[in-house]
Amino acid sequence: GYFCPSMRYRRKDNLLKLFKKPNPKDAYIAPISDLHACSTTAVFPYWYGQDLPIEPHKNMRDDGTWKFKHNIYTPTHKQIKLFQLYIEAAQAVAEARKGKRLIFLGNGDMNDGKHHGTQQIATGLIREQIDVAAWLIQYFLAIAGFNHDNGDRAFILQGTESHDGDDEDGIAEKIKAEKLPSGDDVADFLQVEINNRLIWCLHQGAGVGKGINKGNSLRNWMKNKYVERLEEGKRVPDVVMSGHYHDPWYEPFARNGRIITHGLILPPWQLK
Repeated sequence: GYFCPSMRYRRKDNLLKLFKKPNPKDAYIAPISDLHACSTTAVFPYWYGQDLPIEPHKNMRDDGTWKFKHNIYTPTHKQIKLFQLYIEAAQAVAEARKGKRLIFLGNGDMNDGKHHGTQQIATGLIREQIDVAAWLIQYFLAIAGFNHDNGDRAFILQGTESHDGDDEDGIAEKIKAEKLPSGDDVADFLQVEINNRLIWCLHQGAGVGKGINKGNSLRNWMKNKYVERLEEGKRVPDVVMSGHYHDPWYEPFARNGRIITHGLILPPWQLK
C-alpha cells in the first residue's frame, strides 16, 4: 500500500487475524467521511437523463430533481458543483488504484439525519436519506471500478448519533460492505490489516486545533496510543483516520526521525 512506515514492534492479536486476507496485491485506500447526505449544504446527486455507470435511483428525475415522499427537491448550484467535484474524486481514485485492490472506508455521518431542529434538509425521512447516501456511495464505487470478486473491500463506520442515529446499517447492506467478526454491519471503531499495515479508523478522534497549535492534539493522541500499546504489548497502528470536525489535517507522529503513525482527519463533503 501507499502507507509504508517500517515498524520495530509488530505483534498480531487475534482480532486482526480475523481481518487478514491472503491477497498480496497492492492496495489503494479510499476513505470518505461526513457525506451528510440530504443536507442542503452537502453533496447531492444531480441527474438530467445522461448515461450513468449505475442505474438512476427510482426517485431521480431527469430534470435534476429528486422526488421524495413529501416533496420534490432541487439541488442548489453549489451542490451541483460539489457533486461534480465528487465525480472527479472518484475518477482520480479509478486512475490511482489501477493494478491495486481498492479498500473503501465510509467513515460515518453518511446521512445528515434530523437534528437540532434544522430546516436545512432535503427530506426528514431517514430511510430516504439512507437511499441517497447509499446511491452516492454506489455511484462513487462504480466510477472507481470497485469489484468484490477482485479482492476489493468496503467498510462502513458509525458516525455521530445526532446525524445518523443507528441507521447506517442500511447503507452497509445496500453497498454490501464487509461484516465484522462480530457479525455487525457497521463498526464504531475499525482496525483492519492491509498488506501488513495496521489501519485504525473511527469517526470522531482527536480534534484539529487552531492557529499555531493545529495538529498538536492529533499528534499527542497518537503519542499516547503509542506508549499505551507498547506497555500493553500490542501492535501500534501505522495509520489512524478520523473525521467529524470538517477541517482536514495530516499529522505524522515520529520517534527518532522515523514516522511511526500517519494521522489523518478527513475532509467533509459538506459546505460551510
